Amino acid sequence: MSGVNAVLSIARTALLTQQMAVEVTSHNVANVNTPGYSRQQLVMEPNNSTTIGLGQIGTGVQGQAIIRYHDKFMTAKVNQQVSSMTGFEAKKSSMKVVETLFNETTEEGLSKLLGEFWAAWHDLGNNPAGKAERATLVGRAGLLVDHFQSLYSDLMRLSTDMDINLGAGIEDVNSLTGQIADLNVQIITADKGVGAANDLRDKRDYLVRQLAELMDINYFEIGSGAYTIMSNSGHILVETDRSWDLELNGGQVYWVSSTGAEVEMRSGDLQGGKLGGWLAVKQEIIPDVLGKVNNLAESFIREVNSQHSQGIGLAPFTTVTGAYASTNSSEEIGTVDSGLSFYDVVQDGSFNLWLYDSNGDVIGGAANNITIDADVTTLDALAATIDGISGFDASVSGGKLTISVDTGDEPTAVGFGFSDDTSSVLAALGINTFFDGYDSGSIALNSVITDNTDNIAAGTINSTGDYSLGDNENALALADLQIQNVDIGGQSATFDDYYNALVGEIGITARGYNNGYDFSRNMVNQLSQLRDSVSGVSLDEEMTKLIQYQQAYSAAARLIQASDEMMQTLLSAK
Repeated sequence: MSGVNAVLSIARTALLTQQMAVEVTSHNVANVNTPGYSRQQLVMEPNNSTTIGLGQIGTGVQGQAIIRYHDKFMTAKVNQQVSSMTGFEAKKSSMKVVETLFNETTEEGLSKLLGEFWAAWHDLGNNPAGKAERATLVGRAGLLVDHFQSLYSDLMRLSTDMDINLGAGIEDVNSLTGQIADLNVQIITADKGVGAANDLRDKRDYLVRQLAELMDINYFEIGSGAYTIMSNSGHILVETDRSWDLELNGGQVYWVSSTGAEVEMRSGDLQGGKLGGWLAVKQEIIPDVLGKVNNLAESFIREVNSQHSQGIGLAPFTTVTGAYASTNSSEEIGTVDSGLSFYDVVQDGSFNLWLYDSNGDVIGGAANNITIDADVTTLDALAATIDGISGFDASVSGGKLTISVDTGDEPTAVGFGFSDDTSSVLAALGINTFFDGYDSGSIALNSVITDNTDNIAAGTINSTGDYSLGDNENALALADLQIQNVDIGGQSATFDDYYNALVGEIGITARGYNNGYDFSRNMVNQLSQLRDSVSGVSLDEEMTKLIQYQQAYSAAARLIQASDEMMQTLLSAK
């Protein structure tokens, strides 16, 4: 075809093609702020030429395809860094809470409370019989107990918050994988028609980006155009039209297989993304910090109780009940089967049990020495031994040992005391101890102390059974615990040194997460800029193209006008 009709045909295809180019450009401009959108462009190519007498002559232009500017490699790198960034962000936010709990710049820091506790023992040593000093000691010990309990409850609350975050995050993951599977089907269907499903692919990539924010993933596109997505540990999440769910059960994350079987995913399986960060906080950070706080509290209780049990208050006991219960009083005290919280402190040894009359004289003239074999002596046997001593009544009720004065055997007996416990059995049973509990969550003041501060054992009983109200030997020994190296979680350290090291570790860990977040955020920004240089919409560039297409459109319209004038000229010729 040639002549006027050819010009008209070329003008028509040019008009339609430039109009289509304007539409594509308009689509880009409209989506300049749409998250995940990749700019598109109409690819033009000349129509097939036709042969005339002089050779080949062109027949105009046509739209060959609408392409999507998308860098798969750079997008994958961005998603990888996004997972790293959000993982560090989750850890960073949680560590900020932990740092607040261990803020030693306030007046309520544990280090300051420990110092005040030891100072109160020094004050009591200066005035062993002082009521005010005893009340102050109980008050400061109460603040210390409250702080330990607060640390425990706050860390457990943070763990519960991680469960809530994990539950919400898993719901989002399951929703996203389901949507991606649906988009896979739509893309496969759309690709069977004319051209590629650009907008559907943008939408799918944006969902993949959101999924990467939640967890570390690997993905690839198969020949049909569908995505296959797996977790970093290899658990498949999406395959064509199918998706696999995650589940939170008992604070643990599970991948649910096609058969419904649950496979646990630990923090090592989810190393990136918010889920990985939250899971690391729950399974690694909180247990580590709480474990060390519990180690500190357990050692603190053990050492104070062990020393306190060696002393005597302002007056002997008439009756005393152990703070710690055995779950099986017929089992050996020094074994785990006894169920005692501090069974492991019991060792072979003995303790002295003194019986006093109203004049403060020792009945019988000497102590009753009770021998303990950690692997042989049971609580029932110990109670029977003491009960068999004239002037004493001993029994086990609810797993706790109770010792009382028995005036039926010794009418002049009014009280009793303890000394020289080399077996630590008194501390293990909670007899004549200062604290109750076994960790930061259970620590409490022994009710024997809170009910009567006279029972605070500031003095000791000497080898002849004598004691005095002015004796401060045990108070000073307790105060000296501040500077002594003791076993704390398998380490030899003072309480202050151990706690300061813990605070330092928390600060170093938090700083590491902050640095990791800053680095990964910068990487995300840089990689996103590189990706956007390919995929992003530039309004200046689009406006330039729009002017070009408008001018081309106007020129095509002028061709139509020219061909019409040519046709009119031919028709008017005679």
